[in-house]
Amino acid sequence: MLLKEEQLFNYLNGFSDKEETNEIETIISESEESRIEFEKIKRIHELSLNDTKAYNPNVEVGWSKVSDHLFSAKEVNIASREEPVGTFNMNLVFRIAAVLVMAVGISYFFINKEETASMQASYVTKSGEVKELTLADGTKVVMNESSEFKYSEKFEGDSRKVYLLGEAFFEVARDEKKPFVIYSPSASTKVLGTSFNLNTSKNTASVEVFSGKVAFGNLAEPEKNIVLLKGQAAVFQNGKATKLASSNSNVLAWKTGNLKFEGTPISKVVPALEEFYKVNIEYDKNISNCLITSTFEKQSLKQVLSVFEIIAQIKNTDDNGTIRLSGLGCQ
Repeated sequence: MLLKEEQLFNYLNGFSDKEETNEIETIISESEESRIEFEKIKRIHELSLNDTKAYNPNVEVGWSKVSDHLFSAKEVNIASREEPVGTFNMNLVFRIAAVLVMAVGISYFFINKEETASMQASYVTKSGEVKELTLADGTKVVMNESSEFKYSEKFEGDSRKVYLLGEAFFEVARDEKKPFVIYSPSASTKVLGTSFNLNTSKNTASVEVFSGKVAFGNLAEPEKNIVLLKGQAAVFQNGKATKLASSNSNVLAWKTGNLKFEGTPISKVVPALEEFYKVNIEYDKNISNCLITSTFEKQSLKQVLSVFEIIAQIKNTDDNGTIRLSGLGCQ
């Protein structure tokens, strides 16, 4: 199979987009060998889910349980494009098993089939699109571009579960008896009623809190979660949540259209401009410490750069699509 473990993981848990789903299903249908190989991997996945209720975060124990089931079967032939038909593709299965068994420990709450099945509705924003949703409980969600959001049309049970891959701003309706839980491939966020910005990818996640209180980290290991209050921010990577020294004043620029700098050096201004305007900017080292104090409300990049030239004598040129900033430097 010419597929990555991550693709199969997303597909088996219902997180694949339409394009990725079609790609996987096409490969599966190419030949009987591909179908057999996929069925074996699917079996590992189902076995890993069966053990989530009595989860013990020991990878060796987890793999032992899976392999006991798998190797007890008579039909152990998995066709491989790397090995002859009739042999067991150990490399592939061990990689897939490692992903699935570890996933049970890292985030089994949101890969459980029963929970994802309850999320009947979904929305995916296109490039340049910002979408606002109002959920059944009154919670408002503003999605940034190129993001995926799954949710329930009617929240049932003892919690309100949703799924996010990408970035969104949440204004969560307060319900102390039913916490609001956001699952993502990299971290989980739990709140009762608050407002915050959450940015998730398949490897990392970051959160900035604007009101209320947020529990952030890995819900499978609550003892490692951190609690954030208004004005605090954190990042989750390598299985650990860490508070940031300061919040990002422009974290909601994608939503408001406004940028604000208060004595901010060019070295930190440039990344914010690149993110907001989707451009590549280079600058001379001698201006990296020039400080910018200004607020830009829905202004074009050209207007912003013209202000830089006035307040800090920073000139700009366009070099085949790359913006170059230069100047005499600042004392």
